[in-house]
Amino acid sequence: MAALRRDELLALADAGRVDELRRAAGEAAPEDAAALVDAFAARGDPAPLATLDAEGVPKAVRKAARKALHGLRARGVRAPEPERIGRLGPVAPDPDEAPRAEGYVAVQPPLVELLLVVRTSSERHLYVGILDEEERVIEGAAFGGATKQGVRDLLARKRSEADAYVPIAAGHVAARLRAAVRRAPSPHGKKAGMGRAEIAERLAFCESLEDADHPALALAPEDPPELEAEAGWVIERMAARDLPFALSREQVALLTKRLNQARETPLIVVPGAEANREAEAFRAFVEQDLPPDLKGALALRLLDRAWLSRSRREERQARGEAACGSVLLRRPDSSVAQALLLRFAALHVRPPRGAGSEGRDDEAPPERRSGGGIILP
Repeated sequence: MAALRRDELLALADAGRVDELRRAAGEAAPEDAAALVDAFAARGDPAPLATLDAEGVPKAVRKAARKALHGLRARGVRAPEPERIGRLGPVAPDPDEAPRAEGYVAVQPPLVELLLVVRTSSERHLYVGILDEEERVIEGAAFGGATKQGVRDLLARKRSEADAYVPIAAGHVAARLRAAVRRAPSPHGKKAGMGRAEIAERLAFCESLEDADHPALALAPEDPPELEAEAGWVIERMAARDLPFALSREQVALLTKRLNQARETPLIVVPGAEANREAEAFRAFVEQDLPPDLKGALALRLLDRAWLSRSRREERQARGEAACGSVLLRRPDSSVAQALLLRFAALHVRPPRGAGSEGRDDEAPPERRSGGGIILP
């Protein structure tokens, strides 16, 4: 919803809706805020001016209100002392109000950062969620009263092309944050529980946002053979350095144990039997040991990367990664989805060694690490 105009701000004051007036004055255009102060001064009404001269109101509006109060006192008008209130608390959302929202995504392997901005008539709510390899909150923050400039500054902090925020459907970001707070917090973040609780506490302000699928799904071909061909193109070229995140040490240990058991057979007579046993070990690991949330997160990260590739006009890469994400989400039992998961697992223990000059195929997958703390406006 757009910022309120002067007459609407006056109506809030006349209705005694003090907290909403303070918030709306901060969101209003500078000319409307200045006209509001002038209107109160012209009416000789000191009470709303004292309301605006309070903590939590933008400095420019407070200064103008204080100047107007001084002028009224000079004319003999009795004016109350300004209210020295603390940080404004959240106002219950209006269930009939349709908020305007913006969503953004930034990928910093092995993590993904989601940003959601929800604007109501009275304030701007900001949510930041940094999610780990199973879409659990590793760091998070949420609060109301964010300013437009504050959001701009936050977006500008991501400066490199690799980790820049990219606009994405707000409904999709809201859906992922809702799903994330339903899971246990990530064990890899010291403040994961606090961040998860902070996001969950304010999710009521985006309840009216409907869940939305990842927009990158629309980049994947609809024709099944073409979809499989595009996904296969990515799978064939996938190297360890291309993985969105790494398996945990415990998961790698499980896979290694299965492979060692497959190799520790007393006698293998049939040609190719050892390779078949190893292939069975990989399949058993993918089917039995990989957590479902990790498979879903892998699909979402591939879709995130497809969306970023689209923003950089890398159409072939975007189409291929979108196809991989699509088959994992929508056709998890297909042979292509299984091939992708097997390739993902194999790159952790037996990465191919290429002879090309660009990069090394045996580079380790990205290590899990914290995002380093959230800095909010």
